[in-house]
Amino acid sequence: MHVEFRGQHCRHDDPRFPGAWTPNIDTLALLQAILSVHDAEPVLRGRCLEVGCGNGFVAQVLASAAPAVEEMHLMDVNPVSIASASDRLPSARGFRFHTGAAQQLMPTLGHFDLVVCNPPYVPHTSRLDTNEYEGVELI
Repeated sequence: MHVEFRGQHCRHDDPRFPGAWTPNIDTLALLQAILSVHDAEPVLRGRCLEVGCGNGFVAQVLASAAPAVEEMHLMDVNPVSIASASDRLPSARGFRFHTGAAQQLMPTLGHFDLVVCNPPYVPHTSRLDTNEYEGVELI
């Protein structure tokens, strides 16, 4: 399956990165909401952070929509997601990748002008399925 949003493309279930989350309908709704706000008053600028980046599609779309983004940091506890995101996105464009929990990493990374998170995918201790990175509640 293939997803396209504002000219950015993403393939679902890349066999090179099993377990890396790919965009779903709620991801597209989140992007539409952020970009609607940004179109009215630019909020995507400077240093931005996506917590729980999955395969990096959200960061890709946001950075492509906002040339004023100097650095786009992507963070995920799933190392496969970080591998997938870093494979998709050029570090020369200002993308930076971090593997680990937001609670430990964020204090070491300094100030961000915008932090984005798609909460349904934030991990938690009690799971409803077998994917250790699935989340159904915000921590």
